[in-house]
Amino acid sequence: MFARRFQLFRQSRRGLSLHFRADHCILGVHHLVIVYLVIRYRRGRQKPEDIHGHLLLELTWTGIPLVLFLSMFYYGWTNYRYLRRGSA
Repeated sequence: MFARRFQLFRQSRRGLSLHFRADHCILGVHHLVIVYLVIRYRRGRQKPEDIHGHLLLELTWTGIPLVLFLSMFYYGWTNYRYLRRGSA
């Protein structure tokens, strides 16, 4: 019985290790792309111009993060309620 548990533990560690390696590869590629784009599209010392009076832009700029935040909160809250209720 102990040998079977140890074998399952070794297999899960092997899979976990592979998962972490894949995550690190994806993260590394992501960082390389970001650095490349920052270098390629950098600008001189231009002063950015302010945008005033564009109501649709301001609502969009505020609404999208709000919807993302509320959806993540709802997802976490439903999982919390499920875990709090227990498996009864």
